[in-house]
Amino acid sequence: MNRQIKRALGTVAALSLGLAGFVGAVAPAHADASTTFKIHLNVPSSETEQWNIWYWGLAADLNSDKANNTFGDSTVGGFTFDRTPNFSHDDAYGSYAEFTIPASVTALNNVMRTTESWDGQEAVAEVPADGDTPAVPAVPAIAASDKPFGGDNIFPAGESWWNVGTQKREYPTDYKVHLNIPLKTAYAQGWNLYSWGSAPPLLVNYNYTVTTTKKVGKKTVTKKTKVYPYKGKVPAAEDQNNHGWPFVGEDAYGAYAIVSVFPAYAGGVGLIPRRGDSSNPWRLQSGNFDGDHSNGLGTATGTDLYISLGSDESASKAPAFVGRYGATANYANGILTVTPVRPSHAKLKGAFPTSIVVTAKKGPTKKTCTIATTATKTSFDGASWGLAESCDIAIVAGDTAAPWEIFVQASSSGVGTGPGATDKANAKISIGG
Repeated sequence: MNRQIKRALGTVAALSLGLAGFVGAVAPAHADASTTFKIHLNVPSSETEQWNIWYWGLAADLNSDKANNTFGDSTVGGFTFDRTPNFSHDDAYGSYAEFTIPASVTALNNVMRTTESWDGQEAVAEVPADGDTPAVPAVPAIAASDKPFGGDNIFPAGESWWNVGTQKREYPTDYKVHLNIPLKTAYAQGWNLYSWGSAPPLLVNYNYTVTTTKKVGKKTVTKKTKVYPYKGKVPAAEDQNNHGWPFVGEDAYGAYAIVSVFPAYAGGVGLIPRRGDSSNPWRLQSGNFDGDHSNGLGTATGTDLYISLGSDESASKAPAFVGRYGATANYANGILTVTPVRPSHAKLKGAFPTSIVVTAKKGPTKKTCTIATTATKTSFDGASWGLAESCDIAIVAGDTAAPWEIFVQASSSGVGTGPGATDKANAKISIGG
């Protein structure tokens, strides 16, 4: 509860608290019988920090001793709990109250109120013995309480989210965020999805088990289950500044993480795919995927977001093709530099490539260079989220000018290989002379 008033108050200053009935079977108040509640409100704690849950009916001994006139902690059967839990904590949804009661119940009958007293109270002053020093309030004033959530409430055991405006329960949606790398690569290399504006992930279990199945005729065959350890790769949930959502599944496009978000707030959720280890979870990272960049969950038309490795692009559906590239070429000091050119029209772009193969031909002579993502390199040395713009081919110029034809073909992990120029070169350049 609010620390300013978490102290025993006299009967003149406080309203007697009883405990009301619960929904569900009430077990005897033993230390080994308990129920935890975590109740979220879509209002920040700056507004709700003195709001509290007023509940009753837990055990006879609470209604017959001085606990009725005590705000703060109470002890029953060796179990200490907060009698008037406040909404003084914050997360991405808003404020929340979290508390445990010494009984086994399925739900809680209660009334939510805005202060610590139904009728309010004046400050109780303490007059110094010398009579000269100004009086100091021993107990601060408390305003009369209101019911911001209407009348009697029923909150289910466990965690629940509530909209103060509608006074109705809200349910989070699981968004599936895809990244076009294999799941085994995500596990082995410490890839995870950092987020803000969403509920924090709880990485209690660092080992994630994956079992794959496939149809063989009329039978479903289950392949060997693999356990991939995340320990040492993804920071613990207690490290609230560094936690990340793990990649926990795979489809044809690649690995995916499940991010729990309230649809109404999806536009405020930001995501950063990243790769790290126990010493630094930020060794490699993408740019921001969020509303400000028009590439985050708020732009998704469903509950899927597909992120392209190496770029800041995302889509609501898995890309179906890789676009046909063009190219520009320049030659200087024995080096042919080729810059692939992606189609400009949105319907022609297709998936962002993870690899682009450049081929230079002069008659039967063929030379190549490749532009490929380094984000999944075994070592962090030289690893980069982005893709290089061009690649170089060493060519010795002859005494006479000779035509070279440039061909470019792009491919994308999880999508496939795009069309390459065959009958007509993407670019031509004369070298030599």
